[in-house]
Amino acid sequence: ILSAPIIAVGVFDRDVMPQDALNNPELYETGRLGLDLNAKKIAETLLSAFMHSGAILLMIVYALPHFTGNGTGDYFTFGTGVYTWLIITMNYRVAFLTTTWNWVIVLTLGLSFLCYVVFLLGYCYIRWNVSVFSIWMFDVPAHMASTPIFWIGCLVAPALALVMDTLKNYILLEFFPDRRDIILETGGKTRWKTEATTEHPPESAQKVGKETVGKVSSITAEILDMSKGSSFVFDHPEGPPRKVSGLRAAHPTAGNTSLTDNVAESREGRHSRHSSARTSGSGGAQTLQVQSANADAEAGTKPAESVNRPWDSKFSQQALPSFQFVLTARVTFGVAASVSLLLLIVGWIASALSDSVRYVALHYDGDEPSTPLYPDAFEVTNSENTLCPVVGGRSNVCEFSVKIAQDMPAPIWVDFSVDPFYQNYPTYLNSYSRQELKGEISSPPSLTKCTPPSSRRTPANERIFPCGLQATSLFNDTFTFFDSDRKRLNMDLSGIAWKTDLEMVSNPEGYPDRPRPGISWLFQRYPRTIPRQSGTRTEAFVVWLRPSATPQTHKRYGVLHESLAAGQTIFVRIEANFPVSELGARKQLVLTAGGSIGGPDDGLSLFLIVSGILCGVAACVVLAIRLCCGRQQGALQRRCVAIANGCEEEALASQVRPTTNADEFSPPARLPGTCATPPPEAPEAEEPHRDDAPRSCGSGGSP
Repeated sequence: ILSAPIIAVGVFDRDVMPQDALNNPELYETGRLGLDLNAKKIAETLLSAFMHSGAILLMIVYALPHFTGNGTGDYFTFGTGVYTWLIITMNYRVAFLTTTWNWVIVLTLGLSFLCYVVFLLGYCYIRWNVSVFSIWMFDVPAHMASTPIFWIGCLVAPALALVMDTLKNYILLEFFPDRRDIILETGGKTRWKTEATTEHPPESAQKVGKETVGKVSSITAEILDMSKGSSFVFDHPEGPPRKVSGLRAAHPTAGNTSLTDNVAESREGRHSRHSSARTSGSGGAQTLQVQSANADAEAGTKPAESVNRPWDSKFSQQALPSFQFVLTARVTFGVAASVSLLLLIVGWIASALSDSVRYVALHYDGDEPSTPLYPDAFEVTNSENTLCPVVGGRSNVCEFSVKIAQDMPAPIWVDFSVDPFYQNYPTYLNSYSRQELKGEISSPPSLTKCTPPSSRRTPANERIFPCGLQATSLFNDTFTFFDSDRKRLNMDLSGIAWKTDLEMVSNPEGYPDRPRPGISWLFQRYPRTIPRQSGTRTEAFVVWLRPSATPQTHKRYGVLHESLAAGQTIFVRIEANFPVSELGARKQLVLTAGGSIGGPDDGLSLFLIVSGILCGVAACVVLAIRLCCGRQQGALQRRCVAIANGCEEEALASQVRPTTNADEFSPPARLPGTCATPPPEAPEAEEPHRDDAPRSCGSGGSP
């Protein structure tokens, strides 16, 4: 899914356009000096990764209660949502690292998302495929997409990463620009416009490049003129190679690459762009080339095509019309300000939706929760300040009175919470028999699936059906509600499970009329929760089988279809059958009404608002840098640094590649946006210019 954009960027992305690379051969020092792969670059990349991971982690933590409140906080739905956020953020990261954009890169990014959608549809909606991998993945994308917080995460996760990356890169670009940054700022867009319309840049475009880099040495002049020079210049960008003494003399054409430069074009009958004046030793190569072409012409034969010759098209030659993105202060400020406004608006909406949720929690067994699901929403607790534990494995019936603090319109969702209960552990996740859940009883249960042995056989050596930890750990507490007049409130136990989950489970053929001795049925082990007639197709059982994403197991029990008024007192009768004392867990009864965001947790809205404020601060920092001491595009120093050195603007003499021969020395010309005035032409005997030599800000200024 992620490979296509990465491959496309690796093939088509370029730091600068080809003409800019030819005009500035000093850029080739990047590879020789390891400027793009060193400890500093690795640390910078790891810092970005940690920042992105932190933003996504916070989004996950604050989104979980809302997934749970919407009934989608299970292991598979929440996990798929988080994985989707990662896919989006990673594709964004590939896009951010791309400098040169063309239609292939845009297409591969779109195909990446399309492939992910196709993968979800194929993995989660083909029944035989779901049966092979996991039956609980069926219909996950639909329930995930129905959760509003999922779409908020799809927007917030890449937006935060975008602000972090643009701010970091802008600061590096503002205070530590390199050659590539300067050349990209001064000539990137102009080169693209020329390259997209003509195969060879016109003379005017070449003049722009020459004016940008100023007067350079004769070797660089050959590079600026694309009709001259050879790869010898790129092999030795600092000048002629040093002579190495050996036992025998060097070949007369050693170091001359004119033959390889010209042979391909000549075989096609075209004149090479390197076929003009050559350095000494190129005569032999040109003679061979001309003789070969004349021989083919006299014989009337067509020159043989090279089997390894690439397809001569803009696609294969990486010459597609493209656009180079240049990061500027305006872009950085716009991104930070826009994301800040977006997060503040979304945070305000999330806060309003969260406040509309009505929530009541009753803790009735175990210790007080250390990290409640909705820490700011506990309206009431047990008024008698007593608990209802399971003692000695026996049921315990308790009754509690609960005073409603706010109006709760119908429907009111009734949930229960067990914390901690580790349904997300692999041992628990894999301890079930898919065949038995489908109603197949002919073969014995798989020893590798239903573990431990106690989940396969009862103490009386009866076969447990269905087997596994998931089926033998069913939550079987029951709840009954009464109003203040002791009239029983109508609670519906149906409609709480996914319809697709119900379709995945079946009872054996002939159940329950056909007797099968030696089998412990589900309704026999949990008579108060599982009716005999429905068996494994009981919705409470199916809800329990869908594992929770975290140890804070929160499941739906039923729904009340009667509204509750503020100040009203209701009575709850609890029959406790599920022991938690040995687990060190606690149990809660939860009533939730209203709100489409899923839960009354203000953590998400607070996270969004604080993130929006921080993005706004980032925008202000960028604006302050730009107004107070900003660096002009194409300049190496910021204005305040240049003024401190006695210049109106900084000099960019370091853009020009130094030469080693005194007779080839040519001082830099004055560049746009600099304060360097070109000194008079240096005499032949004068010492060559060096990068580390002191520079003057003006024609007569001090170093």
